[in-house]
Amino acid sequence: MTRARWVGGLLLLVLIASALLYAVRPRLLLLTYCSASLFVIACYAAVWFRRSAVGNYFTALAAVSLMSCFLDPFAVLTARSVIRLEGSWSDRYHYVWDSDLGVLLPPGVVAQARKLTNDHLDYDVTYSIDANGHRVTSASKDAAAQNVFFLGCSFTFGQGLNDDQTLPQQFSNATNGRYNVVNFGVPTYGVHQVLRILELGLPERFLTQQKRYFVYTAIADHARRAAAMYDWASRGPAYQLAPDGQLEYQGSVRSILASYAIAIASRSLFLTNYVTGPLLARFAGDPVPLYLGLVKRARDLAHDKYHAKFIMIFWDAS
Repeated sequence: MTRARWVGGLLLLVLIASALLYAVRPRLLLLTYCSASLFVIACYAAVWFRRSAVGNYFTALAAVSLMSCFLDPFAVLTARSVIRLEGSWSDRYHYVWDSDLGVLLPPGVVAQARKLTNDHLDYDVTYSIDANGHRVTSASKDAAAQNVFFLGCSFTFGQGLNDDQTLPQQFSNATNGRYNVVNFGVPTYGVHQVLRILELGLPERFLTQQKRYFVYTAIADHARRAAAMYDWASRGPAYQLAPDGQLEYQGSVRSILASYAIAIASRSLFLTNYVTGPLLARFAGDPVPLYLGLVKRARDLAHDKYHAKFIMIFWDAS
């Protein structure tokens, strides 16, 4: 009966900790939350097994977990800036995970997005996503219209901008809506997703039979994204340069299990800044040769498969 009471109390503590974790869902302080939960459980076990070697082990575990409680607050206090995302976009929708591209935009969504840096409001905007999972762009619906498709990351998507302020929409406005314009931009994307979109033939059903242009808006950081040097870039298509210089598709960057593990670790600012981030950057290697190979392959594919002109706009975001 005594052992049953001990096990029952332990299970109750674990259940309470799990329920609180689900309710709170800490974004920056996951390590602190888990360490505090472990501290309570270790103290409970240390009291139950007092005056024994097992009790000493749990006492040591309680001390270690108590110290680790302060690691996330330390990372927050020493961070140069604290970014907070609010609104229905970040809380309810965010992204849909996809086996080919890593993430997709949720279709048929109108959501608010707010970003604050150190309590300063950076933007407060509305994102509208159409039924195809693209940022809404008003353009020509004429089957005889020429095609201008924009591909890229948040610069293309228009993060921090309202629908009428995005680059594709501004282009459509400047050309009086003469072109068939589609915004394929997704925040966090890099050139590896641009290439995979072309390989999968995703633009085909939106193209007319007229002249075609693919506009890739690039930033230097796309090289690091293709090399999976960030925790948030752990899912997506993986490519590798063979010894002969040819580009080879390798499937997903990381397994689903590894992606989930990295995603969980990213909810701790300490683990992100001092563990997963440095490790991913260290083992990625030089991303520039891979990036150049991806750009060349995307250009060749646009020409050979789609008979389109590939235009690259490089933004100096430094």
